[in-house]
Parts: sequence; C-alpha cells; structure tokens
Amino acid sequence: MSKSLENYISIEDKREDMFGKLMSISDKLMWRYFELLSFISEKKLNDLKEAQKKGKNPRDIKFLLAEELTSRFYGKGEGKRAKEEFLARFQKGEIPAKVKEISVSLKEKDISLSRV
Repeated sequence: MSKSLENYISIEDKREDMFGKLMSISDKLMWRYFELLSFISEKKLNDLKEAQKKGKNPRDIKFLLAEELTSRFYGKGEGKRAKEEFLARFQKGEIPAKVKEISVSLKEKDISLSRV
C-alpha cells in the first residue's frame, strides 16, 4: 500500500470503501495481503493458493480477505454485510441503500439539465 501512489487502504475508510478497495487489489497482490494482514493459518492459505491453481476464481478468494479485514475494523459480521452490499451493487446493479438525495429549486421554468 502506498499513500503517495493513492492505492492505500486506510483504517479510517468507510466500511464499504475498505471492502471495495480490498476487492480492487490485483490477484497477485492479494496473496501478499493475506500473508501480512490475515489471521488465517498457513495451511488454509496454501489450500486457497492450490484452489486457485485448480480454477477457483480469485475474486471468491479475495472476498474472504475483504470480509476478514473489514470485520476486524468494523465488528463481527460487518465484512459479510459489506460483501452483500458489494454484490448487490456491482453484480445485481442495485442502488445503494444510503444514497444522498438533493433537491434543486429553479427560478426559471424552462432550463436545460446541462444548465442546472
């Protein structure tokens, strides 16, 4: 992670941002994150590496990392919740639950959207 390259994950990131940033790391870098940050056993890590070699989607393995780390900083079960929201948003195309709504009042009756 490098703050100067703007690819770091802050412990102060919002839960959904932390999860999303972890999901966006490269498949190769994922293993380094597991080694440095995860509490899973070495055997489990080796099993995951072997599973990927046999065809398991690296995205599914990355979900485990993102869930574990997000839950560590936001509480038990929060990683799973972040995963569900991530899947709803990026696989199912659903609108996030927390979307900021704004209202605009216009003095002119006929105005193009680009002018707004």
